[in-house]
Amino acid sequence: MAKLTYEGFKSLERQFPALTTSFKEYCFKYKDDLRTFLEMECEKIKYFSALSNITKQELLYSMERRTYKAGDKIFREKQTIDRLILIQSGIVELSVTYDKRRKYESFIIERLTTGAILNHQAFIVKDKSDTYFKCRTPVSCFELSYERMRKVMEKRADLKQARLDIKQTVFNSSHEIALDYIFHNHSDTP
Repeated sequence: MAKLTYEGFKSLERQFPALTTSFKEYCFKYKDDLRTFLEMECEKIKYFSALSNITKQELLYSMERRTYKAGDKIFREKQTIDRLILIQSGIVELSVTYDKRRKYESFIIERLTTGAILNHQAFIVKDKSDTYFKCRTPVSCFELSYERMRKVMEKRADLKQARLDIKQTVFNSSHEIALDYIFHNHSDTP
C-alpha cells in the first residue's frame, strides 16, 4: 500500500488543479457518527445552512475538539468572540451579573447541553459577548476559531456574503442581540 506525502499531494495538485475539488466532493460521501452530528447541529445556524457544500465541509473540517473543566469560563461578558463552540457533552451555564453591587453574584439564564451552539452570530463578526459562559460540568466541544474561519472565507465568496449579511443584522438592527446561542431541543432525539 502506498502513502501519499503532503509534498507529493501538493505536487499532484499543481499538475492537476481539479484534484482538490474532486477530493472535497468525495468527502461529501464519507459519513460517520461524529461528522453527522456536526453537520446536523451546524445546519441549525441560518447562515451555515445557506452555504455551499464545499464551504460547509471546509468549516467542519476546520473545527477542533476541546475539553474544558468544570468551573472554566468559556466566555466572559464584554469579551471579543473569537470562536464558535458546539457542545458535544457537558453543561454550560449562560449567566449575567444582575446587581453591580454584588460582584460575584449572577443570574443563570440557561443551561446549555449537547448540541447547543454558542455565539454563532457574534463569532462571524467578532462582536463582544453580552453574557458569561461557564462550564458547570466537564465539557467536550468542537471549536471553530475566527482565524480558521477567515482562511476559509478568503477562498469562499458565499461565506464572505454570509458574514456581510450577519454584520448588517447585528450592527444595524434597532434591537440588540442579547442572547446568542442555539439551544438543542432534546425532544427531537429518539
